[in-house]
Amino acid sequence: MALGTALLVVFILWLLILSPVSRAVGVAIAVLVVVAVAVLLATDKRRSGGWIAHEEAERNAERQRESEHWLSISPNAVELRQVAIASRGPGHRDTDQGFTFQANVKNNAPQRMGALVIEFTAYDCPTTASPVEECETIGHGSSPIEVTVPPNEVRAIAFSFEMKNFPSPHGVLTWRARVASIRN
Repeated sequence: MALGTALLVVFILWLLILSPVSRAVGVAIAVLVVVAVAVLLATDKRRSGGWIAHEEAERNAERQRESEHWLSISPNAVELRQVAIASRGPGHRDTDQGFTFQANVKNNAPQRMGALVIEFTAYDCPTTASPVEECETIGHGSSPIEVTVPPNEVRAIAFSFEMKNFPSPHGVLTWRARVASIRN
């Protein structure tokens, strides 16, 4: 195939050199080819621009559907029970600290829950009985958890997390956790 194309190109070049009439025809053909290539490139750019806009619209629609899923169950419809956060030792850097989170989750919503986001905050409190208002916040984070919980049922969840630049508490390390959002 490449040999045939090469021979055709050589033949056209030979005709262009041979006579003035074929030179004029060759120039006209070359101009037509250049114009056709320019039109094809312009059309392709418009078509690909439309495709990019279509893809962006698809991504936006997917993000919208995802956010609607996360908003479909109120966080108040889920109970966190028996929350336990324990140290699991140093993290990747000297100032980081690793922890494990364990709890039971009860779904009080009328529909199935498929995932939730847990927010947790670490406090340095003077005593174990100190209200949070008297404590210093020393870290906070969140973690998405994939867990299927049918209505009115309870499931255990557990995950590990790391707190960056976590200071050593001067008093008692106290944790608060809450369900930030839920997806069905």
